[in-house]
Amino acid sequence: EYFPDRVKKGIKVKSLLPESSFGKRDLSRKKELLREMKINNIFQDFGIELNIFNNDVMLVAFDEKKPTGIMIKNPIIAEAFRRIFTFLWEKS
Repeated sequence: EYFPDRVKKGIKVKSLLPESSFGKRDLSRKKELLREMKINNIFQDFGIELNIFNNDVMLVAFDEKKPTGIMIKNPIIAEAFRRIFTFLWEKS
């Protein structure tokens, strides 16, 4: 539900994706998904994605046995993750 709702609302995100078939597939759909994306090998072994927008942080694990997503809605936590994300984004 998250992706269609976010796109419908016109919310753009920056995403760091794992270097995987899923990451590469999403990278090819960046305009459709309203995403600016970069591949970062730090996530390669985990199959996770990190998204930050407004005062929200979203972590998604594409685990076949137990797919999980966490949404944190807190401005202080969002700013801390934004700084971490910016550091990783610049290194990607």
